[in-house]
Amino acid sequence: PGASRYLADCISLFEEYGWDWSYHAFREYQGWDLEMEDLPRKEPALHATSPTDRLQVLLDAFRENRPLGPNPVAP
Repeated sequence: PGASRYLADCISLFEEYGWDWSYHAFREYQGWDLEMEDLPRKEPALHATSPTDRLQVLLDAFRENRPLGPNPVAP
């Protein structure tokens, strides 16, 4: 419980301080897998039929994450 709020709070702090961030552990332990339902750990893992709250937090943050300037490697 509260995982989506935790992610949103972390991302907000990282963005406020200008820190780089990434979400790791995708498709590993079911508790961190954004595509799995938020169920108690003793329940079997079920794939979500719609985006989870945790996934939505990250998708919203990715949409807000824009490049700061031109890519110096691009031709």
